[in-house]
Amino acid sequence: MFKSLIQILYQKFRKKFLRELNYELIYKSYKKYTENLIDKTPDYIEFEKFDNPLISIIIPVYNQYDLTMKCLQSIKNNTPDLSYEIIIIDDCSTDETKNIENKVKNITVIRNENNLGFLKNCNKGANIAKGKYIYLLNNDTQLMPNAVNELYNLFEQKEDAGAIGSKLVYPDGKLQGAGSIIKRKGHTHSLGHNENPLDKQYNTVREVHYSCGASLMIKADLWKELNGFDEIFTPAYYEETDLCLRIIEKGFKVYYQPASEVIHYTCQTYNNNAFSLMKTNRKKFLKKWKNKFKSLNINV
Repeated sequence: MFKSLIQILYQKFRKKFLRELNYELIYKSYKKYTENLIDKTPDYIEFEKFDNPLISIIIPVYNQYDLTMKCLQSIKNNTPDLSYEIIIIDDCSTDETKNIENKVKNITVIRNENNLGFLKNCNKGANIAKGKYIYLLNNDTQLMPNAVNELYNLFEQKEDAGAIGSKLVYPDGKLQGAGSIIKRKGHTHSLGHNENPLDKQYNTVREVHYSCGASLMIKADLWKELNGFDEIFTPAYYEETDLCLRIIEKGFKVYYQPASEVIHYTCQTYNNNAFSLMKTNRKKFLKKWKNKFKSLNINV
């Protein structure tokens, strides 16, 4: 029995060691693969100007100038052969973000007089978007090669797609989420959280209940028809969950696209009172949707 216990403990810690080693190797391979993860904040970025962009990239920001610049550089480096515009909504930043127009050419910057929070900033940016697709992107992200292209390509393949989300990976190489599902009492779950992002099961296009708004592309006509994010969820949390369910309710589907890979630092811009906001907005979400889950084939 003692020997058996030793063997169990050995296998447990061996698996833990190999798992951690595996993640370390994965992260190194990600860095080697991209060669575009930006360690240094760019001094200046110039984007090409398109009068009729296909995609409108909406980036809400509040301080975190270095992260924003690295995010922008990753867009420029890794988004070939697509026409796009970048709309930044500055939510009363006090750092160098105030001067970002002098550091980045051919972007649109909206300045808020009062702090609006993530949700309202996305709605505000989308209101002036020119693209056929709206791409919501957090500023605490860095795009892998063709991350935007792969979202667009899937829209071209899936006529029933209303929204498509990316594979999100933490900076340490672990998977943040491969799409998300809704569970009992309005709780949500990111598929594959903290697992191996190279695992086969997380590298297949699939339908999901919703996808994280840190990197989410939506048909612009559909966004406008649904009036964007529902502002009852202001300032943030559950807004993309609600939007995706409204998209499904309209007869469209929400997909997860693993070929669109995005490094996400998480909670670097809007992180105040996160747990409290989640709890409050989960109640709002459940009140709004609990009697509709069955009709949407969501088993909770």
